Amino acid sequence: MKRREFLTSPVVGILLPGAITHPDLGAADQGTGVNRPEEKPEAQRVEQKMHPDFMTYMEGIEYFYLGNGDIQGAVQYSPKDSRGTFLGFTLMDPENFCRKWSTFLYHPERGFASTKLGLTIGGESAAADNKSGMYYGVKGYSVSPENLISIRWKYVERVPVVSVVWRAGECEIEEEYFTPNEGALLFRRIHVKNLHNNELQVSLGLSLYANFGLFTTISTDDEKKVAIASGLAKMKLLSLEKNATVAGRYDVRVDLGKLPPNVRKQA
Repeated sequence: MKRREFLTSPVVGILLPGAITHPDLGAADQGTGVNRPEEKPEAQRVEQKMHPDFMTYMEGIEYFYLGNGDIQGAVQYSPKDSRGTFLGFTLMDPENFCRKWSTFLYHPERGFASTKLGLTIGGESAAADNKSGMYYGVKGYSVSPENLISIRWKYVERVPVVSVVWRAGECEIEEEYFTPNEGALLFRRIHVKNLHNNELQVSLGLSLYANFGLFTTISTDDEKKVAIASGLAKMKLLSLEKNATVAGRYDVRVDLGKLPPNVRKQA
């Protein structure tokens, strides 16, 4: 073979062994005695896709940004486009304003869905239908288009707070997101009010589903009652309540105990 012919000949098989897709190279296997296993049709149809939460703009979407220079978070509210998580939350480095898919709590397959609060009444999970707001991460009710009452900014002693109010069975929930004046901390305070005539046993749960592209290790510490994610950055999910527990790899839970009628508790 002449030098000019060698330089212009296909080299896909050398550069990408095991991933040859050149049509002429496929035909060259005929008569060589090499038998290649056929791929199953169903295997060819499998395609992993990123959750649509990576898109910045969807019809009607709103973002509530909060932070203090040491930490930055955002609450996403997508009331019109069902492709996006109806109400989700994420964190990011305040020094690097990034795309949504590279924020700390974006999950490739679940988007921001795993950042929802789960509330369980009694010893049972809520009914497993869409209108109940059932959350298939931590157990119990979660916010949904059917049970949301309001989402807004409010000020508590001059501190900006994102307030989300929703209904979970016979309870009214208010979630408050805010940051202190300084420090890489973000608080998520939960108020639960019993609207029923009888007392209710109530528990709460949150999951730390960190971005797998940024965090290589996610686990819970049963002794410290905390969920930890580490990798290119590090973050923790914990509760200030003494009766907090952890479950599995991601979950932190708080038992509010028995809630009397018309009584409001927070965690």
